[in-house]
Amino acid sequence: MHDHAKLSPSSAHRWMVCHGSVELVARAPDRDSSYAREGTFVHEIAARCLTEKKDANSFLNVKSRNPNKPDLDGEFTFTEEMAGHVNNYVEFSESLVLLWGGTPKIETRVTVAEHVWGTADMILLSGCGTVLHVADLKYGAGKVVEVQGNYQGICYAVGALRGLEKEDPVAAAKVERVLIHIYQPRAGLQPWREWEVTRAGIESAATKLIEARDLIIGGSKKLVTGDHCGFCDAAATCPARGREANAVATDVFSNRAPPAIETLTQEQLLQILELAPRVKEWLNAVHTFVERKLERGEPVPGYKLVESVGNRRWTDATQAAELLAMEGIDPYGKAPIVSPAEAERRLAAAKVRVSLASLVERPVSGHKMVPDSNGKPAVPATAVFPTSD
Repeated sequence: MHDHAKLSPSSAHRWMVCHGSVELVARAPDRDSSYAREGTFVHEIAARCLTEKKDANSFLNVKSRNPNKPDLDGEFTFTEEMAGHVNNYVEFSESLVLLWGGTPKIETRVTVAEHVWGTADMILLSGCGTVLHVADLKYGAGKVVEVQGNYQGICYAVGALRGLEKEDPVAAAKVERVLIHIYQPRAGLQPWREWEVTRAGIESAATKLIEARDLIIGGSKKLVTGDHCGFCDAAATCPARGREANAVATDVFSNRAPPAIETLTQEQLLQILELAPRVKEWLNAVHTFVERKLERGEPVPGYKLVESVGNRRWTDATQAAELLAMEGIDPYGKAPIVSPAEAERRLAAAKVRVSLASLVERPVSGHKMVPDSNGKPAVPATAVFPTSD
């Protein structure tokens, strides 16, 4: 059984600004997803690889266990792809130790204050004692987790410092800066990201954490919508999200039918663009909320659950290959060269250090509209719509 903090580091980015979400989430139905369970499974094996000094391939074909939901035992099987990602994470973690010295702490519970605690994947106090490292493995592939300003990492850093202050006040006093690392192998970018924070910066963040905690424990129910709503378990039932979506619908869809886009004012267009992502998230949350009711056997008039059918696959690949070969068809075709990401994974696994930069490109596939706050430079209009002579 895994117990959970009332104010967990993983949701600090939400409860720091939206105090009322804590109570709403506590009352919300469980939105436990297969992605989260898969991540937990991979984390458990990664921790064993680090503590038991084992190669991840030694866990191939191991089945996941779920003591909270026995019916989900065996939901996941540890694959070669998972092993590759875990081995790379282990190599990254071990490289920190080789570079900075010290003895790593794996899967360590850290406490910021009452109600605010969690488990850090790795904590490392450098051999010189002035640098504290906090590393967090993220297995999710859907959204890149930014490291700068990451309050989960900050919580772990604050908790690690508080723990060190209890164990060895002299050693804790020597810490001058903290390096927060996120290792996310499936995000499609450089898997390792790092953010350096001064000791003063961490202490300032700790003060803000405590202030938010005190307000929540004191009964604050302030609801604030924003990007933090995306993974909130109470998104479907949140009054603030509902009011926000209703405001857009009332203003723009007064006749219950979408208006002609060219009739919208500039103000309405900007309002829609600004709120569209959060309205979409709210609609998705409503869909998930109703789907969970059906899964629990609760009737929802007008809706039902049906089987989701995947792509066709061979029942016996060997027999299929033999049949195709008899008919003069190559059952395997020409194998494409591995992707740059897979090549880097294999090179890292073989401990070969070679740069592929001169052989790799990231082609421009088009353009997309983003807010001005996006850090990328704007594309010149002539590049999008070339003028003709």
